[in-house]
Amino acid sequence: MPWRVEVSTVLDTPVERAWDLVRRPKTLVWIASPLLKFKPIDPPAWPEVWPPGRHRAAMSFLGVLPLGRQWVDVSFPDPAPDDGDGARIVRDNGSGDLVKVWDHWIHMRPRPDGRTDYVDRVDVAAGLLTPFIWLFAQLFYRWRQHRWRRLARSGLPSLG
Repeated sequence: MPWRVEVSTVLDTPVERAWDLVRRPKTLVWIASPLLKFKPIDPPAWPEVWPPGRHRAAMSFLGVLPLGRQWVDVSFPDPAPDDGDGARIVRDNGSGDLVKVWDHWIHMRPRPDGRTDYVDRVDVAAGLLTPFIWLFAQLFYRWRQHRWRRLARSGLPSLG
């Protein structure tokens, strides 16, 4: 049975700009750093923008502790009618060597003040490791949102 983590924040940027960034692998690499490092395996280089489908990556903690391979399985589900106008969703229904279920949903909604409501929701399952993976996910998604807020405050520069 998966364990859930849900963390939300407000980004100081319009939803259109946040949406543009969340669809770019370079944003994932920057947002996750330095806690998690991702190296593309299949395809051997990150695309400019995530296409729907499965992408294989090697992961490491702090760039030194190998965590095995992970499937990043990207899709862009349609928002529910009650999500409101302008809502956007990204899903990574991933799995890997260490974690059997890493079902990550990103929900973005425009706010009346021009900023973006941003929610990370992830269900994790890793057998006996599930409690430890869940604790890590608690930390990781708070770190990600800290990095998202920093990226939004800095004027959303190019990530290279």
